[in-house]
Amino acid sequence: ESLGGDLRTLMRDKTIRHGGITREGQTLRIRFRDEAMRDRGRALILSLTLLPVSATLLRGDLAQGRSVRYLVPDAALAYLRSHGLYGGVAAHHLRDTR
Repeated sequence: ESLGGDLRTLMRDKTIRHGGITREGQTLRIRFRDEAMRDRGRALILSLTLLPVSATLLRGDLAQGRSVRYLVPDAALAYLRSHGLYGGVAAHHLRDTR
């Protein structure tokens, strides 16, 4: 659901009109209102860089003292911090480095 919500937000911000986003198994289906919107939507989606992020990758980065700030949403970082997850990693590894 997160990816669908992110796509909705991105398309709204770029004024790309669509008729809805649905999930069918592992596939997201986007209904566009016309060809022009479909072409703009396709260009937007193709411009995105999707990173293969796993819990194993995050644990490894945190164990090495690297920030995961740009790999997960802010809400996920907050959750990791508040619940002391991933082996009790020190909070400074989860810090924001903005």
